[in-house]
Amino acid sequence: MIKDIKEAFDKKSKEHIVLGFDLADDYSQISYAYMNDQEPTTVSAVLGGDEMCIPTMLAKYENENTWTFGFDARKLDEEGGGTVISNLLTLAKEKHPIKVEDKDYNPIDLLALYMKKCFSLLSLTAPIEKVSVIVITVDNADSLTIEVLSKAITDITIGFVLKIFIHCLTLGPLRGASFKLFADANSPWFMFALAAFEVLAYVLRSVDKKFLLIIVLAISLFAGYDTTIGDFLYISKILVFFPFYILGQMINPETLVRVSKNWYIKIVSIIVLVTWFCVIYFNNNLYFLRGVFTARTPYNSLPVEFMQVYGGLFRLLCYIVTLFVGFSVICLVPHKSIGIFSALGKK
Repeated sequence: MIKDIKEAFDKKSKEHIVLGFDLADDYSQISYAYMNDQEPTTVSAVLGGDEMCIPTMLAKYENENTWTFGFDARKLDEEGGGTVISNLLTLAKEKHPIKVEDKDYNPIDLLALYMKKCFSLLSLTAPIEKVSVIVITVDNADSLTIEVLSKAITDITIGFVLKIFIHCLTLGPLRGASFKLFADANSPWFMFALAAFEVLAYVLRSVDKKFLLIIVLAISLFAGYDTTIGDFLYISKILVFFPFYILGQMINPETLVRVSKNWYIKIVSIIVLVTWFCVIYFNNNLYFLRGVFTARTPYNSLPVEFMQVYGGLFRLLCYIVTLFVGFSVICLVPHKSIGIFSALGKK
């Protein structure tokens, strides 16, 4: 029975197709392979032909809402009767609107249309519904994309190293303590959350920052009502602290430094920090608010009933307190270079 299931699973896996798409400004190419194939098969732009390189061109027929691509677009360019667009990859990176007749088109949408039409060629030779992996290659990968992904991978790596180090340092293996690879309430969560912030900010980089801040703030306030959100994959921490990351991107560092150097701002900062220290150190009655500040406790687990109902307002209050305290700390941090410590801080 088990052998039959394994054979059926292996057979099903071998039916999956890996699709490769080489994208360039002049020509593009599509290749595919089943999981058990030794060599990939390149798709011809002409059925039954050997035209493997597809011109990276789109064309719109004059006064018609009809688009063509590849060799047909090149033919239309030679004969006239339409608008031809080439260098689609470069245009998509530049993001400037493309005017075709009397209408502006998003160059990314045009590139997507070209790719979609190229993918349609696959349906003539292989079942496209069995494609499980698509790999796209370009001549020059975007440096910003590489930088963001590299930083995210570095942060995740540091997070895992810290988790293992802390587990061993606290003699976790000897005590039989549990070790959760993708969930944690200790300090390493920050590295995983930071990786998520970097990727999310990159994906949402075209969204207006003020609008984005409002959206992520609303999500973070309502996330506490969802009891399924917790430490797993650090989702709770990511949702709750993402607004601070967006706010940090909106603030001009030079303005922040200039404001923090004012002597009266420093005096106010000292008063804020001393007051906050006295409030939390000498008043044990406020310990019940701890769950609001941990960013991992759902509202229904808070100790007071009205806090469970108005948890979103308490979290908003927590945000306000955190901003005041955080800004006060920044104002009192010295701006002078301190040798190796400043160098480490830049990294």
